[in-house]
Amino acid sequence: MDTLIACTQLSPKPSGKVFREWWLKINALVPGNMKRELNSVIISGAWMLWRHHNDYVFNGASPSVQLVLSKL
Repeated sequence: MDTLIACTQLSPKPSGKVFREWWLKINALVPGNMKRELNSVIISGAWMLWRHHNDYVFNGASPSVQLVLSKL
């Protein structure tokens, strides 16, 4: 499967409301040998977003998607 096509099919949509449902859905689409890597990326991304959120709330940092993405 082409990487660009795979990314567009697996990425969350703006209408998505429940993170867990999206995660379970894409986990079912990925071959078994890739699930571990996929889950590592998802967990790392969620953790970085949470840390950035806390930095914004408690330390007055500016919200920045670019900053979060650069740390992944």
